[in-house]
Amino acid sequence: LGWKLALVIQGTADAKLLASYEQERRPAADAVGASGDTAEELRSIPDNPSAVERVKRALCAMLYTSRGKLQAAQAESELELHYRDSPLVNGYHAAGDDARQQWFGPLPGDCTPDAGPLLKSGSAESLQLSHLICNEGHSLFWMATDQTELPAVDDFTPILQACGAFWIISTNPPPEFKLDSSLQKYWLHDIEGTVHARFGVIDPSLFLIRPDGHIAFRNEPPELERVASYFENLFHQTG
Repeated sequence: LGWKLALVIQGTADAKLLASYEQERRPAADAVGASGDTAEELRSIPDNPSAVERVKRALCAMLYTSRGKLQAAQAESELELHYRDSPLVNGYHAAGDDARQQWFGPLPGDCTPDAGPLLKSGSAESLQLSHLICNEGHSLFWMATDQTELPAVDDFTPILQACGAFWIISTNPPPEFKLDSSLQKYWLHDIEGTVHARFGVIDPSLFLIRPDGHIAFRNEPPELERVASYFENLFHQTG
């Protein structure tokens, strides 16, 4: 909710953006509530020893198995929470919906996975993907694979005004002819290819990450015009 409130208070987005909060968070609240239902039963039957023992057995049975522990942890931590049905997330593949359904990796609405190392251009400093997500704005990841053909930096300027962070993530270091380019400071070398693998990237793609770490938009191949359109729809919600 915080990032949505910030956009509205700043006058960047329409107040209708806040209407999405209930739709996105209700499933999470239900999941957390359900995961604690058995424990809550202990509170409601303090004077019934037999019932208390039954609930205890239920808790032990649930948490005895690896599956039960995993389900409880996922519900409480919200690690498996996704917003795929949210009106605020979207995806586009130039080859159509069938191609989009064949995507590997996280889908629009999913939580951004962590991976690394990523080597910053011109330095020995390495980063994890989680270090790049901007909590004060959207983060744009241009997953370049091994290609070096990119738009000019001026083409990125309008998008950067709406984003909190922007990075080019490539399985190759920046080519020599780009060493003096203004895009060099945005270049990250995916040394082991783990970031591309975690995102399911085979061909150049684009990911827009929300301040809460969930994927807002996925686009293949990358098209800045579609990112601009996404922000236009986000800032001016209808209905």
